[in-house]
Amino acid sequence: MPIDGTPLGEIPAIMRGDAELYTTYSDEFANIVGATYLLDAAGYRDFQIATVVPLGAPDLQVTLSDGRTIYLEFKRAQNFADYRADSLLEQINVFLRRAQRDDPTISNATRGRFIEISVPNPPENRNAVEAASNEIIRFVSSVDWNRLQSKSLVPFDPAEFPVLTSLGARVYVTTGATHLSVSAGARSFDPNEPFILAARLIRTMSAKHYAINPVWLGISLADQLPLLPDSLPNILELSGLSVSDTPFEEIIVGSAGSAQKYVRNER
Repeated sequence: MPIDGTPLGEIPAIMRGDAELYTTYSDEFANIVGATYLLDAAGYRDFQIATVVPLGAPDLQVTLSDGRTIYLEFKRAQNFADYRADSLLEQINVFLRRAQRDDPTISNATRGRFIEISVPNPPENRNAVEAASNEIIRFVSSVDWNRLQSKSLVPFDPAEFPVLTSLGARVYVTTGATHLSVSAGARSFDPNEPFILAARLIRTMSAKHYAINPVWLGISLADQLPLLPDSLPNILELSGLSVSDTPFEEIIVGSAGSAQKYVRNER
């Protein structure tokens, strides 16, 4: 699907920062990719997306295969606490990747080792991110990784590494590709939460006023939620609204290759 005239697959990914250090898309690029997949899941084909839109229009202008032009307001039904935690963990990973790239001591110590640090209690602010990053570097520098077995849970002294202890960190290592990162580990997941978040978004976005028409609302559900078309509840019903109560001509909610459409004046 063309984005500003260029097929999406030919557009270099735009990351949050230096592509050597960041592994997450910028919000703008993530929205373009998400909107493309959402429209495709809703059954639309051969559409074109433009990111330069008229004054007063929402995020994206979409030209459909039948020649119609619509304006798409795209949102993600995401848990804010998880999103913030992931953003803070990404800051630690950027710090670690920079150290591997720029510090020979770290790059030599971790070469040929796949090191994953699970932190069930992510840092809560930037100061905690800096403290955790520095302590992880100190920990990595203190371990003789070559003496460990190929698959190991690596112990550490809580008194020597209090920040890692407070994060509930568990350090795993195996041989293979050079890798050093932190992750949130397993999270509890309420399968109903994405639907509830989507319904809230519909209510919230329905309070907006647009100076241009027609406007559609696209909501992407959690990526980890596998859906079949008949597994989507009536999210519009959960919102307590009908399409005629909103400023949108069409509302699309979906994830993982399936989507549900609500169209104004369509039963």
